[in-house]
Amino acid sequence: MPLRGDDHHGVAEPGGRPPRCDKDIDTTSTLRDVVPVAAQDNGICTSADIDTYTVGTRTLVDQGGGEEAAFVITDVTQPATPIRYGPFTWARRGAKGTYTPDVKTFEQTVGGQTRDYIALSLERLRANGFCGVVVFDVTDPASPVFETQIYKNVQGDFWCDVHNSFVEDIGGDGRYLYATADARNDMRVVDIANVADFPSTCDIATNCAAKEIGRYKAPTAVDNDNYVHDVTVIDHGGDVGRRVYVSYWDTGLVILDAADVTPGTDPTPIATIDPPGFLTHHAFASAAGSRVFLQDEILDQPGDAPVQMWQVEPQTLVDSLVLGTDVPVNPSHNLEIRFDLAPNRLYVGWYKLGLQAWDFDASGFHRTAGTPSRTAVQYHQVQTEAADDPYDGAWGVRMADIDGCTHYFQSDRRYGLIIDRDAACG
Repeated sequence: MPLRGDDHHGVAEPGGRPPRCDKDIDTTSTLRDVVPVAAQDNGICTSADIDTYTVGTRTLVDQGGGEEAAFVITDVTQPATPIRYGPFTWARRGAKGTYTPDVKTFEQTVGGQTRDYIALSLERLRANGFCGVVVFDVTDPASPVFETQIYKNVQGDFWCDVHNSFVEDIGGDGRYLYATADARNDMRVVDIANVADFPSTCDIATNCAAKEIGRYKAPTAVDNDNYVHDVTVIDHGGDVGRRVYVSYWDTGLVILDAADVTPGTDPTPIATIDPPGFLTHHAFASAAGSRVFLQDEILDQPGDAPVQMWQVEPQTLVDSLVLGTDVPVNPSHNLEIRFDLAPNRLYVGWYKLGLQAWDFDASGFHRTAGTPSRTAVQYHQVQTEAADDPYDGAWGVRMADIDGCTHYFQSDRRYGLIIDRDAACG
């Protein structure tokens, strides 16, 4: 599955045509407690989810390419002068028929050397599009190397389209791939140990070193209103251990013991949290696993609460972030907590509102006084025009410590990559 690469800044389309989307952004007027560092035009209009990785002393950002590309890699070792590689696009007929919404990074040790990989979730926009999960070796970000395409195509059990995935690290290596199986309305788990040894095409039922070892399908998943939208896996340590947070749309959040699906099929959940009128799009848990955050991207009216904090046992709604009170009215997107950098701060890629962050404790969110309807301790909104689409803006937020300073990376769907640093860095 070869790629076409373009490592020239600002090239949006073949032939050098300008991008078709509105690239206007404002990096300086709507922010709190962060300092703008750089804004990179990715040269496409559908930058999707985001992840980070390191190669030696280098820090790099990966972004999915959405409807227009496979992915973009950016070297942010010098955050003020990012170096963009890509956008890399699919080189075969599937180029215009493939949607790449999600990207996850992981490492594996190969022959005593650490190799860096990305797993791309693929869905077909047309019959000739690619699907499944595709893995590239991105140790050299300028020259990604295709490793394998993982999918399952067996009569009666086709799950090739994957909207989101997650790679769980075991002992320092990416080991288990959790994938949303769009066609089956469930979650599949694949053992991806030694991915460098896989053949290029992995029908995992017959001819691939990858093995499907687990799955979960909720009893409620009898129609397309109850499907797995996203998966997050966290090792909380101690008695809590490894937990799988399955964002199951109208079914709610299903929490599993990871040991029950590595291997295992349809275990009894630890808990299911299903707020009324809430479609669970994404979820993240606190470091201890006693609290969990749920997010709904459809809620978009004043008074709606698209981000909620729940106590897992006994199940209790602890607090909510309310549109028109805590943030301006706009739909939210993916969540993130970095336990090593800010274990008690929830970050949200809040679409048009950009980066948003709240501190929290067991009793709920800490709200910061200031501008009406902006209670976040940190925020940076770059899509500020009244006409900007509410679903443009930040898909996700990631962080990295660079030279002792926390830096923040927004994957802005329309523009590209927004880089900030913590205002306390000096």
